[in-house]
Amino acid sequence: MTSTISFPASRIALLLTALVIALAAGASSPRAQAASERATASVCVSTPSTTSAAMRYRSCVNYTGPSTATHADAFYSRVATRLIGRSAIVVCWSQAAWNWFVARKIIGANQAGFVWGGQQVINLRVDVCQTMDEIAYYRRLPAVNTGTAYLINTFTHEAMHAHGQTDEAVAECWSMQLNFRTTEYLGAGRQYGQDLTAWRWFEYRDLGARTPAYWSADCFDGGRLDMYPNTSLWP
Repeated sequence: MTSTISFPASRIALLLTALVIALAAGASSPRAQAASERATASVCVSTPSTTSAAMRYRSCVNYTGPSTATHADAFYSRVATRLIGRSAIVVCWSQAAWNWFVARKIIGANQAGFVWGGQQVINLRVDVCQTMDEIAYYRRLPAVNTGTAYLINTFTHEAMHAHGQTDEAVAECWSMQLNFRTTEYLGAGRQYGQDLTAWRWFEYRDLGARTPAYWSADCFDGGRLDMYPNTSLWP
């Protein structure tokens, strides 16, 4: 989901500069990167300001690894960057910080991710990151079901917004077609992502009635939003 709340361009520049530093370390496994990245000057996120809706980013020690605390994850940032082809930063918020946003109606109670309008910062609820942690850091595959499909799809969906797509229906259709790449980049392989997407696609037919802004009549095999029209791959 996107938001129209603005964020200072100077801070975005700081974040993207820091991401470049993290990316320069290479693209080896997250475990191999963890020790060196924790000692690399990069970015993290403090708790939300109590006086405004804006998130406060500050220069600090970078972090890679499973955590329920608010942090910017360098490995997930690399995954998002690879997925969308442009620099992106992934922020995993603590449950307390997320509750703060919800209580002030900055985001919806059931919302699992968001990107402030025009930014390349993907903000994720703690359970989205915990599901990704299972795959990337613990090397375990969560059960293939509706819940897991929703959480992985949330990451891919928000990545579409970070890429610049503001239409929720287009972002949702594209994310279902790219979940196999998300799981591949996380280390779980393509088939796992395709299995998850099968669950997401099964629910998609009911999405129009529940949340019409996320549904498109053009999202089908061979439709206008088919990213691979010359293949039988769907979604």
